[in-house]
Amino acid sequence: MRPQKRINRLLTTKLLDLAIVSVQDPIVLEDSEPEPDFALLVPRDDFYSQAKPKSPDVRLVIEVADTSLAYDREIKLPLYADAGIQEYWIINLAEFKVEVYRQPSTSGSYKSRTDYYRGDFLSPVAFPEASLAIDLMLG
Repeated sequence: MRPQKRINRLLTTKLLDLAIVSVQDPIVLEDSEPEPDFALLVPRDDFYSQAKPKSPDVRLVIEVADTSLAYDREIKLPLYADAGIQEYWIINLAEFKVEVYRQPSTSGSYKSRTDYYRGDFLSPVAFPEASLAIDLMLG
C-alpha cells in the first residue's frame, strides 16, 4: 500500500505556514513538466493558480517509489538535479528507507546522498524546524 495520504497529512501538518504542499501537480522545468508525488513550494497568495511552479519555487521534491524506483533514480533524479532543485527525496518502499539527495550538480546528479531508516528523523534543508519521522513516511 502506498502511503501518500499519510505523507500528505504529515507534510501539511508540519509545514502549515511554511510551504505549499503540492500533490502530483506539474512543475515547469526547462524541457519537461514532471508531476512529482509531492513538492514543497514557496508560499504564494494565489497558490499557483495563475502559473505553474518553476524550479526556483520548489524547495523539495518527493517521490514515493515501489515499482517506480529505477525511473525515479535514473530519469527523474537527473531532471531535478539539472533544474537546480536543491533537495530530492525518494521514499523507497521496497528497501524501507528514504533516500535524500542534496546539492545538485551540473552533471545531472547530486553531490550528497544520505539514507534514513525506521527510527530516524529527517528535516528538509529549507525547513529545519520541521522534523519528520521516517516511520510515518514508510507506514
